[in-house]
Amino acid sequence: MADTTERTNVPANADREFPGYPEGYLLAGFESAASADEAIQRISALGVSTTDMVKYAGPAGAAILDSDGTNHGIFAMFERAVEWIATDEDHLALYEEKAANGGTVIGVKIPDEDLRNQAIDILHSLDATDMKHFGRLQVEVIRR
Repeated sequence: MADTTERTNVPANADREFPGYPEGYLLAGFESAASADEAIQRISALGVSTTDMVKYAGPAGAAILDSDGTNHGIFAMFERAVEWIATDEDHLALYEEKAANGGTVIGVKIPDEDLRNQAIDILHSLDATDMKHFGRLQVEVIRR
């Protein structure tokens, strides 16, 4: 089976496709690539640009997420260590595992809270899992 990693955009602080801390991003996992694609289409229809979205799938997607930074060198490892200290948890490991195990992870940067809530409704309607919004040195777990 071919790797289906797709990247519609790289976060501004990315290093060699390494998504440093995804500040401002809403991340969610999907068991179905088709559901992830539909979420991207529906959120785009809200007026969110696809340049503000990322999609990770398969082993290559997991390698890009690289929750401990080892695939991206000493500076990336340091960056991840700072994240763990600040948030007291390795939040990206969950998404790396999902991509590695056949799932799909999408990220959407939506600064407007009302629009973000509409996107969350769309994600819920498509059975997204593990939704989290990454703020400045805080991570909000989305539950409904």
